[in-house]
Amino acid sequence: MNRPGVTFLTLMIATAVANVGLAEGPNLDIAGIKIGVSEPEAVTALKAHNPRLVVNETPHRLEGLPKAVMPAVTAQAMPSGAQEGETVNMVFTMAPSPEKLWGIQRITSYPAARRPSTAATLDALRKKYGPENVPNNQSGLQTVNIAWVFGPDGKLLEPDKAKQAYYSGQGPLQGHFGQDDMSALNDLQMGISQDKATSYSITLITASVQSTQGGDFNAPFVIYNMIVAINDGRIYVPALEATRAVLLDAAKARAKPDDNKAAGI
Repeated sequence: MNRPGVTFLTLMIATAVANVGLAEGPNLDIAGIKIGVSEPEAVTALKAHNPRLVVNETPHRLEGLPKAVMPAVTAQAMPSGAQEGETVNMVFTMAPSPEKLWGIQRITSYPAARRPSTAATLDALRKKYGPENVPNNQSGLQTVNIAWVFGPDGKLLEPDKAKQAYYSGQGPLQGHFGQDDMSALNDLQMGISQDKATSYSITLITASVQSTQGGDFNAPFVIYNMIVAINDGRIYVPALEATRAVLLDAAKARAKPDDNKAAGI
């Protein structure tokens, strides 16, 4: 397998590190887009991160709220020549709470000539977020799935508790990515059960890395696809309950005239 020269490989490693937003210590951001920022701030940062991204914002009108809400924003840039393909999904809290980013997922596909080192990228992720407390359950580097699970107090959970929280919370939390956040709209309609609230009470960071060695068995692994996601359920649940309370009040107010009419008032 022919590999780029040392200078080009170094550049690719630096690019991979920049792409996960390298900083000292754990940081709740992806590509510099931080959890907790407002919706306009997140969209502005997204466009600055990659001007090629085509941003899709789908508003939803909900009874009782004075303006449309935007529970999800998606953006996509198709791969082109030597340029990476990228999809970013962001989910936001809704009025009457401030509209804040509580989840972000970034999917990156790398063309053959620009695939970053798997080992260097994993090192960058660990330097950014700290040592994972849900380790990879696969052998080797061809597929690596790791996670960081923080408890309600914002501290990394012990490995056993982290694994349990990961398996109960990954589906409910990451189910919000894609499809205009239908999960949030369902939560508004059905409410959040105690079990679901427990699953949402964590902050979850996941990284899924798919790699290849190409044609040379002795060649280092390089990444062709990577998914990194963050969900902070501690932001989501209180805001969702506040939105749901407004919608329920509006539904009661709408039903009241009908009740009065039935009573002959």
